[in-house]
Amino acid sequence: MMSQGSYSQDELPRPGSGTEPRHRQFFDPVHYRIVLFDQRGAGRSEPLASIEQNTTWDLIADIEQLREMLGIVRGVWLCTDEEIEWWQHGTQTFFPENWRHFVDYLPKEERGGSVEIL
Repeated sequence: MMSQGSYSQDELPRPGSGTEPRHRQFFDPVHYRIVLFDQRGAGRSEPLASIEQNTTWDLIADIEQLREMLGIVRGVWLCTDEEIEWWQHGTQTFFPENWRHFVDYLPKEERGGSVEIL
């Protein structure tokens, strides 16, 4: 279950901003194993703000290695406007075959709206 955090919209953690202990407040530790990490070049990662060997694929490999090391099967997202925008439009732009597979799974009467195809 999600806890009520004390952030304003402008204070919400953003990708690359680094983690802080207060970021745990969004999740109830009774229900979730809370794992926070700083991606390459952000937060306590060294060297800070480095873009060397810091491609999307490097970041994904880091997350996958961490996920496997900790035995994590799935993750949680917070449904922010940015995350929903990425899911609706970024996914179909960068992974059109995967998006098509997802949409094809839906009954035809449930397509459209949030799952429009570009």
